[in-house]
Amino acid sequence: MLISNNKIHSIKENSIIKSSDDKASDIKDKVFLSSPRDYYSQEDPFAEVLKETLKRDKEARENVIEKPSGPAGRPPVLKKALEDILRTFKSIKTFPCDKFIYPSMKDMTPEELAFFENVLDRLPLKDIIHTDYIAMTEPGVVDYAGLTVWPEGGPYIDLVRESVNKSAEWGSKVLSHEVGHTIITPGEFDSIPHREIWGRGPFITAYASTKPREDFAESYAEYFTNPENLKEKCPEKYAYLQELEKSNLLQQLIDNKPFRETGKYLRDLLDKYPALPQGMEVAGKVMGVIQICKGLGEISCGKKSNDAKLQMEGLLDLLAGCCFASKVFCVIGMALEGTKMELSRAIDKKEITAEQANAAVQSTVGVVAGPVANVIVSLISKLPAHRPHEIDSIALENLSQQLPEHKLDVISRMIDKEFTGKELRKALGKSGFTEEEINLIKECTGKEIKNGKEPVRDYRVSARMLEDLRGEIPHEKLDRMGSLTDKDFTGKELEKTLKKLRFEKDEIAFIKSFAEDMDKQSLSLKAPLSIAAGGAAGATAGGLVGPYVGVLAGFTVAGPVGGIVGLALGALTGIKAGSRLGGEVGKLVCRI
Repeated sequence: MLISNNKIHSIKENSIIKSSDDKASDIKDKVFLSSPRDYYSQEDPFAEVLKETLKRDKEARENVIEKPSGPAGRPPVLKKALEDILRTFKSIKTFPCDKFIYPSMKDMTPEELAFFENVLDRLPLKDIIHTDYIAMTEPGVVDYAGLTVWPEGGPYIDLVRESVNKSAEWGSKVLSHEVGHTIITPGEFDSIPHREIWGRGPFITAYASTKPREDFAESYAEYFTNPENLKEKCPEKYAYLQELEKSNLLQQLIDNKPFRETGKYLRDLLDKYPALPQGMEVAGKVMGVIQICKGLGEISCGKKSNDAKLQMEGLLDLLAGCCFASKVFCVIGMALEGTKMELSRAIDKKEITAEQANAAVQSTVGVVAGPVANVIVSLISKLPAHRPHEIDSIALENLSQQLPEHKLDVISRMIDKEFTGKELRKALGKSGFTEEEINLIKECTGKEIKNGKEPVRDYRVSARMLEDLRGEIPHEKLDRMGSLTDKDFTGKELEKTLKKLRFEKDEIAFIKSFAEDMDKQSLSLKAPLSIAAGGAAGATAGGLVGPYVGVLAGFTVAGPVGGIVGLALGALTGIKAGSRLGGEVGKLVCRI
């Protein structure tokens, strides 16, 4: 309400022109510059409530201005640090760390450990990672030299100490034989290509003739311990293993000393802290669920405030969280992270608008995910404990004819704030509102989404629009529109608001038409789609290349420990640098 000339006027006329802060300032200035008795009857039981409310609000505002909480910039720094930590974890989860971690070695003497690790070093890295662990068994317990067991968690190898320690050549061959058993599961062996050559002569050893799988394992061991002998005696089997042992690009890139030694160090850490792998897996799922909830919250807030950037980030967070909560879609999650980072950066640098970015996301990944997210947000909003009540200018206008002026002014102090039903009831009860009035206010401020849809606000009043309208609309009327900057309206809402600001019909029609033309020009999707694609490709590549280069560089500087540190640093810098570079390439492509 506005107080002047000892009269109380309804805020209805001024709610469009002045913000809640402006109204509050008017009230406070006039209330405290003159005696309250000039404006309120001493018999009014709500006068003191209003006075105290305004006084507390003024003190709170002064404290915020004069005593900022914490050093300037700290919250953004902490937020950035947390985001970087989470991004590093996501990148490490995406990187195939399990492709170079050595199997655990149990119950071995230091000499045995060194010998059998040396045997594993001579075998392809891609073959030894299938084994969970290799254990040494005391003599007399079993009657074999080595045994491969296939439990549910993956294969492990038992070696008999007395047998494998007879000679270095024999021990090397036994372990190589057992590793050969881990390459192909028993259930898959009968369906491998050229299955018929196994179990059919010539055989490299007498033991190879006992079973087809033993023939394969014996030939595998001979291939790596004495390949020329296998090639001469069993050329067909030699050719098969030669084809089988061809490595793909990733296997070739990581089969080197830095990754092998770093893999051994990681193995030792996991042996020391056995709960770490399961803890990291649980943490990955929790992190994904948190990002899903964050995305839903951003979508909900974005829709309420018509914040296109928040809606865009929410949808990408929702999808990325689903990917990171799984085991198989982390690479897609990394691409979505890169897309979000680059689109947000481009919006902040004013290279594209938030509406363009949101439209690009909605027209691609949002085609399927968008409706699903809207349904979830709609269902959450209908839960009584979570349905917010928001006091805005529309609610104040609806209540202006149904509540006394002094109570309406108390409500105006809560403008642009959201409450649950319980919170709103408590706040109003403390201010002396009756049960009937509280129910009326709750009804007018309930933010319910009917049929899962919210009104589409296609018109945005921007600073650029006001600047472009100069010369077309009288100066004093444009000044009135200043309070509408960065607000969104439906067509009817815009017409109604402009009428209250005393615009003529032809001026309103011109402004709507002008806004529609600007909207069409601003929603070109070429730039945001190029930036999004570049960010996605760059983040995916950086999330893989960064850790790889980090391990190589870290190992060169500080051995296996440096390899692990380099893995973490490379994971962080890789995704950030990759997405940034990809985004810049996307901009260049867009300009061609």
